[in-house]
Amino acid sequence: MGTVANLSSIWIITVLLYLTGISSNESVNWLKRNDIASENTRHLRVKRDGSTVFFHSQRNKWEETSDYESSRKKREVHPDEDCIVTDTEDVLKKKLLNATTQYQFTNENSDSMSLTWAGDGVILIITSSPASSGIFRSTNYGRTYTTYSLEENVKNPQLMNNIGFQKCPSDPKIIILVVKTTENSMIFVTKDAGATFEKVSLPFMLKEEFVFHHSRPDYLLARSSDPQKQLWLSCDYGKTWKKIAVRVTNAKWGRKCCDKNETIFTMVDATDREYANTSLYRSTNLGDTFESIRPMVHGVGIEGKFMYCSVLDSHGSQDRTLIVSTDGGSTWDEAQVPVIGSEQFFTVLSAVEGMAFLHLDAVGNTGKGMLYTSDGDGIVFRESLKDHLYTNEDSITDFYKVESMKAVYWASQILPDNGVRTRITYDRGGHWQPIDEPLNAPCAGEKSGCQLHIHGLFSQSQHVLVPSGPLSVESALGLVIAHGNLGTTLETDNPDVFVSTDGGYNWYLSLHGPHHYAIMDYGSVIVAIPHSSNGTADTLKFSVDSGHSWTCYKFTNETIYFTGLLTEPGSKTLVVNLWGYEVHSNEWKVTTIDFKAVLDKKCEEADLTTWQPHNKQRGGCLLGMKESYKRKKGSFCYIGGPENIDQTAEPCPCATDDYECDYGFYYHENKGCLQDPQFTKKLCLKDKEEMLVTSGYRKIPGDMCTGGKMFPEHSFTSLNKSCSDADKYIVASVALGAKVSNMSNAIVALIVIVVVCLALVMVVVFVRKLQQLKTTTARYRYARLSQGEQVAVDLGSDDEQTSLVGTSCAELQPAEITVASENSRPTRLPVSYQNANDDSDDELLLTIN
Repeated sequence: MGTVANLSSIWIITVLLYLTGISSNESVNWLKRNDIASENTRHLRVKRDGSTVFFHSQRNKWEETSDYESSRKKREVHPDEDCIVTDTEDVLKKKLLNATTQYQFTNENSDSMSLTWAGDGVILIITSSPASSGIFRSTNYGRTYTTYSLEENVKNPQLMNNIGFQKCPSDPKIIILVVKTTENSMIFVTKDAGATFEKVSLPFMLKEEFVFHHSRPDYLLARSSDPQKQLWLSCDYGKTWKKIAVRVTNAKWGRKCCDKNETIFTMVDATDREYANTSLYRSTNLGDTFESIRPMVHGVGIEGKFMYCSVLDSHGSQDRTLIVSTDGGSTWDEAQVPVIGSEQFFTVLSAVEGMAFLHLDAVGNTGKGMLYTSDGDGIVFRESLKDHLYTNEDSITDFYKVESMKAVYWASQILPDNGVRTRITYDRGGHWQPIDEPLNAPCAGEKSGCQLHIHGLFSQSQHVLVPSGPLSVESALGLVIAHGNLGTTLETDNPDVFVSTDGGYNWYLSLHGPHHYAIMDYGSVIVAIPHSSNGTADTLKFSVDSGHSWTCYKFTNETIYFTGLLTEPGSKTLVVNLWGYEVHSNEWKVTTIDFKAVLDKKCEEADLTTWQPHNKQRGGCLLGMKESYKRKKGSFCYIGGPENIDQTAEPCPCATDDYECDYGFYYHENKGCLQDPQFTKKLCLKDKEEMLVTSGYRKIPGDMCTGGKMFPEHSFTSLNKSCSDADKYIVASVALGAKVSNMSNAIVALIVIVVVCLALVMVVVFVRKLQQLKTTTARYRYARLSQGEQVAVDLGSDDEQTSLVGTSCAELQPAEITVASENSRPTRLPVSYQNANDDSDDELLLTIN
């Protein structure tokens, strides 16, 4: 991950723009270009939230047609398509021209350019060429730039690949540049968003990115690349360093919610035997002392209050168990999910809203597995979505958390014929269902199964033209934008852009064909650039009514190769930057449009309407709360600040919807939650046998209902005895469907040779005892109550170096797409996996949405 493919003889523009909706821990944004080879072959690659998106030029000529099915075929989108207003309106055109500024980086044609927002309208840009690196800085949202050179301090400075440009997630003004050196690393640190830099020579060679503290921007951890695997600590923004540990394979700060700021967790390998003797250590005094808190650790991840570890079987096998702690590693419980083999992996995709989503890889190279949801303690998991798509080879998943609406997620599911379809949940994985057909985009010619399927990272990996991935931000309530197609499965034809304003319940077709898009001003403005086959762009589309109607604005008369949209993180401002480079001079150019000058009126009470999330469910009650917000109706005005988003919330009385079946119980349509006949209520927690005391119901994690219909919370009663090895390990074999056929076959062979009757009796007794033991220790899942319609910890590879990444985190390699005939029917997007890598887990790669 994190490497950019070296494609010779092709123009490449790689943009890791710090785009709208990107999480705060994303910091580096790259634009890159190489050599041109052919007019007809262009690959443009954009990176958002860690996902790689491809732009392809090979598309068939578009012939206008009125029916939706024909319009989905691969075609060129006309810039003015979908627009109801163009530049013919003089007043609006004058406002747009006055709101537009352009800046050309004269004599700047470096191979690559990295960009990031540094807070308060500041954009910091680092250019890179084989000879040196330079710095550009804007303090007015990209309208003008000043330059700063590192050559005053270093001769021919060049940034290190992948780790050369790092930004503090808790303070965007703090940025560290890492310069290539032959010995120990050299860094340049700014604490004022690039106004000044301080040079520091490190006492070690940096191996990977710094580990920034979640709350103290002056605290940094760093691992060295020497054989001793040293761990270094700085408490003054990287100015001075202290070595605090050796043989460290992983290091993390403590939990933001619950641990002291001085808490550090490390994985220490004492023998270099690939996890055979790797232990988890904890320090609560900034590394002055460490204590061992868990041996035989294979991977560790921290998110929210949860701390997950993958631990090796103490009996010497390569099987691994998932354990969880909610007290910072002082005590551990075994997560109630199957043990996995060396070729499998766990992935905690999200651990917010008081619970966790866990993907457990299926046996074999299938690219799918079971998606589980946890209880409030992160210990007991229930099956949520089977055949969940998560590729073995590239760690690709379409799992997506809707940031603008609580409890809404979607994911891709693999069908028996290897087709892929989208499933959505409105209750945090309690129930998954298809996305209904949008009202304004009927499926022409479809006999059955007309549903909306959303294109994500998997589609991009299969070279489907998806310039922007799904987009939602917390500040734009209920607004979701995504590329999709209608049918029974995902298809390879070019998708269209669909929009939802109620968090994914209802969708409508907003733009024809692939587009780049971004959200601005709390959702009051959406901007989009249509994808073109030659990579150029001159027209911006914008909507002030959530994508129901669009206005087109031709922002340049020049030929500009478009590389991406840049809006400030959080989608709260009204300024958008359109990046590209001029065709003839190869000079970088940015067009800045300030929509505050276009929407020259701030929204008033008459421009707002009250909106209630999840109003289809129990009058808007979800997880025991009824919420309402104010948002814009669609007027030609801007929101400008959170004061216009008037939020109210009140608890709801408890009902059956607020509960689900407890551990070891299943739901019966007429009788409710019933105990599984094989469940004895005996569990192994913290290596002690416990008896579960329960009514069969448990409140859904995070539910805040009060009064009404109440069920008692479950509890545990100690049986005052330690768990046996059988309780701990045979359970795994049962969960994975292990059989004793090999043992039986061996005994049958012995029967032929020795005493038949005696051996047979012994086998029968043994098998019965084993089966009895399996029955009493089998795993059970929570069963959801059937009640009608309703951010990634990846324990994935055995490589030593890992990193924290986003949901769509795989670095994909571009390739040509085979263009279907104009007259052919849409092609289904199949699943195909070959040449699987070893996907056992090195560390938990946290996915935060």
